[in-house]
Amino acid sequence: MSDNDTSERRDAAARYTIRAAREDEAQRLSTLMRACFLAAYRDSATPENIAAHLDRSYRTDLQAAELARPQRRTLVAEADGAWAGYAQVDFATDPPVPLDVSGAVQLSRIYLLPEHHGTGLAARLLGAVRDLAAGQGAGAWWLTVWKESPRAIAFYRAQGFREVGECTFLIGDDPQVDYVMVGPIRPAG
Repeated sequence: MSDNDTSERRDAAARYTIRAAREDEAQRLSTLMRACFLAAYRDSATPENIAAHLDRSYRTDLQAAELARPQRRTLVAEADGAWAGYAQVDFATDPPVPLDVSGAVQLSRIYLLPEHHGTGLAARLLGAVRDLAAGQGAGAWWLTVWKESPRAIAFYRAQGFREVGECTFLIGDDPQVDYVMVGPIRPAG
């Protein structure tokens, strides 16, 4: 990618808006979630296991239930009405490993469609979720990330997260190993 292409993509980030997903957008959210998951993990398991995971995690009825839960908040990023990505924070999920911080909330999902990578949108979306969590009194947060996702791990580290353990994440019936990471809601300094 040339410097000019990079500059154009970053300038395009200014056109994104980030807002709370509405309960009546469950089908649209489900479609976005499926597309993001496939883009990120299509080759991480068999097609059968990928299909099973999509059905277990991203059905419209499940997203409707998640959007209705007051303990889970979903933000979407959009440009000109087209959705580019989403993030979710969960205020009531316990971490899979003991944490050395108390009262941490879960950054349960954050994904962008591939054409929006490199625009600065991921950091903006994470910042919006950070503000949401801080507004609810959270001082720290945790997440899980697949050990085979170096780009995601590097992004989280750059945002102040650190590895504190591992857990198993099932894609269908295929166990994958994730890092558990924790970070402050507000950076030190």
